[in-house]
Amino acid sequence: MPSRIASPIRELFRKIAPNFGPARRLVFADAALFAPLIKRVMLSSPETAAMIRTTTAPTMISGGVKPNVLASRATAVINFRLLPGDTAKDVVNHVADAVGDGRVKIKVLTYSPASTVAPIESPGFELITDCIRRHYPDAVVAPYLVMGGTDSKMLEPLASGVYRFTPCRLAQKDVARMHGVNERASIEDIERAVGFFKTLIAGA
Repeated sequence: MPSRIASPIRELFRKIAPNFGPARRLVFADAALFAPLIKRVMLSSPETAAMIRTTTAPTMISGGVKPNVLASRATAVINFRLLPGDTAKDVVNHVADAVGDGRVKIKVLTYSPASTVAPIESPGFELITDCIRRHYPDAVVAPYLVMGGTDSKMLEPLASGVYRFTPCRLAQKDVARMHGVNERASIEDIERAVGFFKTLIAGA
């Protein structure tokens, strides 16, 4: 899918820009001007590429039944996680153009729209910011685009802003363990997270 720097990522860059040296600060401070450079760098890694375009993951593929017989029929299920601003229609059109073969039938099996972007100029975001600064005083607070699917979308009809945040410090090795072998959080992280949520609930 085409890449695009959506509003959460533009805000992320704007917030973190002052913490870098002059060159990176200039690039991050004007994401529109430096968009081609930013996108080229981000597309070089799967983790950051998923922040600027709808992801594409083949999850189920089936075809022939014998090793020496050509398959007369094949199917593939592709999972797309939508970047805010993209729709199922955009995905279907993109797939049709990419496949370029009218014999291939494309069907949307289930549709889950892209999550809405929660406002950062709001009491909710300010409260989370205050709690982060209290429990993680060395952290830079900035909006972010959560790339995984969460149950938070079920709450969107109930609130004008749904914020997806986990008060835990994650090193690269921790991220690599997600949904895999030995996935875990440290006792220190859990204790600090409990304190964070106590502060959040008390301030709500």
